[in-house]
Amino acid sequence: MGAKMANPLTTIARGGAAHSLAPVDPAGSSLARMLRFERRWLVRVFENLLPRGADPRLSLGAADVPMGRFVDDLLASSPLEFTVGLRLCLWMTMLAPLVVLRRFRTFLGLSQDDKMAVVAGTNVGGGEGDGTMGMPFFPNLFLKSGS
Repeated sequence: MGAKMANPLTTIARGGAAHSLAPVDPAGSSLARMLRFERRWLVRVFENLLPRGADPRLSLGAADVPMGRFVDDLLASSPLEFTVGLRLCLWMTMLAPLVVLRRFRTFLGLSQDDKMAVVAGTNVGGGEGDGTMGMPFFPNLFLKSGS
């Protein structure tokens, strides 16, 4: 009864051409705007923190969409200050298990349960009398880094 439409989950029109939404690794690399291995880390962190089906409203996860192209586009068009801040956050995330779990592993080398423990802030807190005791890792990290 009408024109057959493309599946919006598999293709997207961009500049008159259809592009696949298949997952891809980042292609760009720049010393000022993240090296390729940092871009791959960022994509993997997104994939771990935004899995498919984690919430009923989230039908697709980060692993199901072209996060590599998103990261390349984001870093190419964002201000340098944003890129530096994102790089700092990425490195703090990757090295968080050293502080949170006291394990010599990166974030991506942990089991899924341990990754969620890092995000939730298990085993994190300051010394006695510290008002941040028991706060989740990421907000605690940013509060302390800003003071």
